[in-house]
Amino acid sequence: MLGAARLHRPEERRATGLTLLEGPHLLEEAYSTGVVVREVFSLDGSEGILVSQAALERMSSTRTPQSPVAVIEIPPRPLTPGRSVLAAWEISDPGNLGTMIRTAAAFGLDVMTTAGSADLWSPRVLRSAAGAHFHTGLSPLDLKGFTSVATTMTGGADPSALPDGPLAIVIGSEAHGLPASVLASADHLVSIPMPGGTESLNAAAAAAIICYEVSKRSGVGGLKSPGARSS
Repeated sequence: MLGAARLHRPEERRATGLTLLEGPHLLEEAYSTGVVVREVFSLDGSEGILVSQAALERMSSTRTPQSPVAVIEIPPRPLTPGRSVLAAWEISDPGNLGTMIRTAAAFGLDVMTTAGSADLWSPRVLRSAAGAHFHTGLSPLDLKGFTSVATTMTGGADPSALPDGPLAIVIGSEAHGLPASVLASADHLVSIPMPGGTESLNAAAAAAIICYEVSKRSGVGGLKSPGARSS
């Protein structure tokens, strides 16, 4: 159990190739996608090893942990050839990153992250993504082979004018946005119109809007915008 609790440290996850899942939904997703589950700990002993509330709290990243907690092997999640990606640039908040992964998976995109982003396989990111890790490709940032589309507050094209893919949609944090060097090197810039006067959207909200537009252009889920070319 002490070994399991140490998996909250990113260096321990990197060294062991293991991470923690919390709650029945994530464990069910892991089983259904063939992820190797090493250990399971539960309050009632119905699954795996019986543990106390105090022990479960030590293994959990929340104040009110969900039983069961499981140790899994971090599975390889390669990118899908020809699929667009959502590139998270220094998204350090685990909740935001997890929501972005969930959004990308829902709209048929894979996910890339920079070194300054939260750890993809941290328990908090896993919880926020609600099982989406097991249904989308996950990779460090590498824009080779993609048409890069950087998001900017002003001066970019409307998301409905996105080119055909595969695209890499690069989104920075609400606080800092994207560096000038990233904006300058992007193939295209895109800005989300906000006629209501709101100054900005958080990264997860912006990702949802743009991923939806990408899904329309690529025909994911039967969606196809009138201006998109047929393959």
